[in-house]
Amino acid sequence: MAWIERLAEFGKVLVTINRDVTDFRETLREMRDDVKSLQLEMSFLRERLARVEAFQSATRAEIDADLSRFKSEVERAETRISRLLPEPRKRK
Repeated sequence: MAWIERLAEFGKVLVTINRDVTDFRETLREMRDDVKSLQLEMSFLRERLARVEAFQSATRAEIDADLSRFKSEVERAETRISRLLPEPRKRK
């Protein structure tokens, strides 16, 4: 009779192990899904960052061009104004 009781105990242990393995598989599956989700989010963020950086570079180039045009206009205005002003008199 003892071997039947031991066999029943082993059966209980196997059922417990099987349940634990099943739980572990489910946890592992959930973790894999989470990792895939995070990979997709990282990919999206990388693409978004690339777009933001490209926009920033374009904006910077536009600002540089505007600044250059403004400097040229200021220089032309200074030249025109200097032509219109009478020459300063020299002190004796």
